[in-house]
Amino acid sequence: MIDALGPGRYAVGIWHIDSRTAGGHPSDHGVMLVADQRLTESAQVFGRYAYSDGKTTNVRQLVQGGVGVNGLFGHDEDLTGLAISYARPRPTASRCEKVIELFHRIQATRHSRFSLGGQLVIATGNAPGESAKGLFYARLRTSF
Repeated sequence: MIDALGPGRYAVGIWHIDSRTAGGHPSDHGVMLVADQRLTESAQVFGRYAYSDGKTTNVRQLVQGGVGVNGLFGHDEDLTGLAISYARPRPTASRCEKVIELFHRIQATRHSRFSLGGQLVIATGNAPGESAKGLFYARLRTSF
């Protein structure tokens, strides 16, 4: 809790995954830093950083950031946001990838959220012949 701003979430995590003989996947490990902070009653920002050897995902470093606004279309529990990310692969893998995302999340019920969004992926990491790709998505999340 930051007095002038309000609640936030700050976290550090470490992870490890063992090698798997099925498929010949190597072991990998990494660290992540997460910061989410409310700025006003309706606005919030987030930032994330992750580092790993990239043996499993080919991603060595990942940086993400964005903003979200609650109630932009009249419903206080809904969230509209814009995010950007930059993924740097391990040296022997693909190329750096950048993503811009715009989304709207609807609080459908007390336990369910429905999201619609679009992403522009620039310099796609595993498609060196492509300059950019666009995609749209829909997601339903229910928790209980």
